[in-house]
Amino acid sequence: GPCKARALCGALWAGEEYVLQVDAHTRFVEGWDELCIAQLVRAEASLPGGCAGAVLTTYPQGYEGAGAAASLPPDPQPVVMCIDRFD
Repeated sequence: GPCKARALCGALWAGEEYVLQVDAHTRFVEGWDELCIAQLVRAEASLPGGCAGAVLTTYPQGYEGAGAAASLPPDPQPVVMCIDRFD
């Protein structure tokens, strides 16, 4: 299942600066990697002292159609989730 697959993928981490986990049906906008890195930099800059780093997470935006015909809703709104610490 997906939990086992994500655990196996996590075991492959070899110190890369960034890690991305997505579902197979995820659609990306042009420049998604630069947008994510910029958002991560902003999130880390807002952390209080003593925090090790930020994690970006969201629920994927829905879309209709398949392949090149797939499209987002006319006014897509991102899901914003925010937490400031883990206990």
